Amino acid sequence: MLEVGIVYNLKWYRMLKSTAEQFELWETFENFSYDGLKGPLDALYEKVSCDSRDKLLDQVMLGVLHPNYKELKFQWGRENYFSENFPLKEVRHIFMARSDMLPLNFKPWFPSANFACTLCDLKADETTEHFLIDCPFYRDLRSQRWRMTSCLDILEGAIGWKELSLYIKALS
Repeated sequence: MLEVGIVYNLKWYRMLKSTAEQFELWETFENFSYDGLKGPLDALYEKVSCDSRDKLLDQVMLGVLHPNYKELKFQWGRENYFSENFPLKEVRHIFMARSDMLPLNFKPWFPSANFACTLCDLKADETTEHFLIDCPFYRDLRSQRWRMTSCLDILEGAIGWKELSLYIKALS
């Protein structure tokens, strides 16, 4: 099969060659043999994976539609709240808050929409920060620990993931 792909210049072979050339690894594939393929493929996979991760993080850092997330996500990998055995619904609440995906009026991807909070008289945009820190409608739900904590600190777990999740649950 390997020889057929090479001889007939099949699409998978052309893609492999193009990708390997892109990462300057094609010379490791030059003596194609079944026995010598694993090492070059592993090296290419590692390069492609790293490149994909870097591109995703670049997109996060350039993101304008989710302003908090780019302040929170600096490294590739799983966030610690995923490994604390929370129910899926609680993980979902935390994730939605951290990625500016809560069902609030502030949706910058709809530029002509009205972003104002409809629950208070502050005439402020209903952003994640407004919801977590400023909106007087939710004041009674916030514990004492929230008073001197910034929005980003809350989204980084400063008040505890469980408390954040329960607070967000009040929105739904």
